[in-house]
Amino acid sequence: MMKSCEVQHMKSLFYLMGDKFFSKKLDFRVRLFNILAMAGVLISLVSAAVCLLNGEGWFAFLSNLLTTPIAAGLLFYAARTGRYQLCYMITIVVIFLFFFPVFFFIGGGYAGAMPSYFIFAVVFTVFMLEGIKALVVTAAELAVYVGLCLFAGQNPGAVTTLPTDQAILIDNIAGFTLVSIVLGITIFLHFSLYNQQQRDLVNAREEALRFSEAKSRFLANMSHEIRTPINVMLGKNELILQESDSEQVREYSRGVQSPTSQ
Repeated sequence: MMKSCEVQHMKSLFYLMGDKFFSKKLDFRVRLFNILAMAGVLISLVSAAVCLLNGEGWFAFLSNLLTTPIAAGLLFYAARTGRYQLCYMITIVVIFLFFFPVFFFIGGGYAGAMPSYFIFAVVFTVFMLEGIKALVVTAAELAVYVGLCLFAGQNPGAVTTLPTDQAILIDNIAGFTLVSIVLGITIFLHFSLYNQQQRDLVNAREEALRFSEAKSRFLANMSHEIRTPINVMLGKNELILQESDSEQVREYSRGVQSPTSQ
């Protein structure tokens, strides 16, 4: 009984989170940011665990772990206040342009997993921002990341290398696996939304055609219904013109006939 209640409680919690963070009523970028924030929590925890596994030291472990409360805090702050644009920029500046370079130098440089995370940062920046801002910020990120790699190549002593080949292997596998999963979910969400919009457009077009056809039929029927009694009246009026002996009556009939003949 207790297990059943716990399962029911977990289901309710998942439904609540899904409605709060991934509702179809939310803008695509908002849902994307929520995915990013949740992925950030997961990535920071996994990266911290990999640091311990690889023997990279407590500084690397704590640095990776520090991004967990930042990502979680941004997620809930944005959902509570609706200030998503501010949270987008905080994510880009604090996580992508500050913490990522730090992780690059303490996590093996371009021999580690950070190039995968650089791709992650650039793709999400393109998705989250728009217009000139997206171009400028993306160009800045690329310049920083390329500069980091060039600097590390010229100054290898500035980079803390991973202790073993196995550590390099584990770090890279964890990096590209996590990035692939998160980007895959993002692209899936993007195309799902696009396909849903296309279906909605097709349905709206078909409904508009049905309304147009119904309107045409209604107007045709109304025209027929109105024309029939008018023709009867005109026919009777013609008989009056031909057979009435009263000049005044014929004058009235001609008055009725004149507007219809115009």
